[in-house]
Amino acid sequence: MNRVRLIDLHDDELLELIRKAQQPLVEEIAELRALLIAGPKEVLTVADVARLQKRSTDTVRRWITEGVTIRGEVVKLNATPGVGPSGGRSGYRIHPKDVEEFVSRIKLT
Repeated sequence: MNRVRLIDLHDDELLELIRKAQQPLVEEIAELRALLIAGPKEVLTVADVARLQKRSTDTVRRWITEGVTIRGEVVKLNATPGVGPSGGRSGYRIHPKDVEEFVSRIKLT
């Protein structure tokens, strides 16, 4: 049997709960809107790819360094090590076409 549980909240408490529930969505919409306004990027960062593919940055780095084994073949995400202002290494730079190719290859399984 289904039970109904009534919650006694004041209007301001209910509005606060709704605002808290909406906040992650509002932030994601703002981020996506900013990406659309900025237009397509020439290169993506590990964080960009992670966000677009709904994966962690660790997973994207693993795709770059270790790859994914598909039918006995290791497929890696093509990325170029970035160079910081002082000449040291600074993350990876990834072309959007390389992400599209990688994703299409690993989804064939």
